[in-house]
Amino acid sequence: MSRDAMIRELEPIGAGMATTFANRHRRVTRDEMLSAASLAIVESVSRYDGRGPVTTFVYPRIKGQMIQDMRAIMGIGQSKTPPAFVSIDSVDDGKLTATTSLNPDEMLEEVDAVIRTLPAKHQKPARATLLGGLSASECAKQTGCPIGICKRSARQARAILRKRFGLS
Repeated sequence: MSRDAMIRELEPIGAGMATTFANRHRRVTRDEMLSAASLAIVESVSRYDGRGPVTTFVYPRIKGQMIQDMRAIMGIGQSKTPPAFVSIDSVDDGKLTATTSLNPDEMLEEVDAVIRTLPAKHQKPARATLLGGLSASECAKQTGCPIGICKRSARQARAILRKRFGLS
C-alpha cells in the first residue's frame, strides 16, 4: 500500500479521535485536535516499517500527539507554548484535507536540515525521535543520552520547524 493510501485510510481515525477529544475537553477545539492528528498521521506513516497492521503502529502516536498538544493548549505540564496549527482545508465525510507546500520527501529533507543546525549533542537524539519514530525513553536507551536531552532535542527541532514553516 502506498504512503498516500495509508494516510487516506487513517484520516477517519484521526477525525474520530479529534471529535472525541474536543467533546471531552471543552478548552480545545476540534480543529486543534485535527491539526495534531493530521501531523501525527503523516509523521507516523513516514516511520511505519511494514511490520504489523499500520493502525496498530499509528494509533498510539496519534493519541500521544493529541494529548501533548491538548496539554500545551490548556497550559498543563512543562510546555506553555501552544502547538503549531496546520491549516485544515476541509473535512468531508471524515476525510482531512490539509494545505502543504512541500511533498513528503522535501519535508524530510527540511527536518534533516533543521536537525543539522542543532548543537552536536542534540542531533542524534533529534534524528532518533523525529525521523526514527522513537519515544524519548526509547531514544535514551538506544542513543545512551539522558531522557531530558532526547526530549529537549526533539522540542528544539520542532520549534525551529514551526518558525521555518510560519506555524508559530
